[in-house]
Amino acid sequence: GRAWAATSNIHDLPRMKMVRRWRPEEKKWHGGVCATKDGGRTWTRSNQGLPDAPVTHVLLDPARSKPGARTLYAAAFGTGVYKSVDDGVTWSARSKGIDSGAWLLAWRLTMDRDGVLYAVVRRRREALEFGDAATDGAVYRSRDGAATWERVALPAGLNGPHGIAVDPGNPRRLY
Repeated sequence: GRAWAATSNIHDLPRMKMVRRWRPEEKKWHGGVCATKDGGRTWTRSNQGLPDAPVTHVLLDPARSKPGARTLYAAAFGTGVYKSVDDGVTWSARSKGIDSGAWLLAWRLTMDRDGVLYAVVRRRREALEFGDAATDGAVYRSRDGAATWERVALPAGLNGPHGIAVDPGNPRRLY
């Protein structure tokens, strides 16, 4: 009966029409994580340590955590990646190495079978020109449970990833 949900008071993320006029410091967007213990009949906030920001993805690591002490990761749009090791009761910032300027537009998370994490960070502009690392989107990889992140090279001509998937047969292949 346990589950966690990402919450936000803003719609249409990560569409550029929503980001172009937004500034994280304005504190207009809100959200977090909610949890249920009864199969979704009731929900409570699970935000201790999370900023009041739209959470766009929650990822459970079932292989490296146990019931009652689940390891969870959350993508908070505008503030980065967060980790919980106590069923989502408390959270800590885990964005070291994610270099996307002042806006950490964390969007999606995934994990391969070996526990390697991947985070998609959305680009911060509408223009499709390439090579502006300060505003381009990116994919990052963490091999140490989100303690540190490294940028993954994207295919030529791609600067705005929207999602990511790991090939279950070959975890070194990303889509």
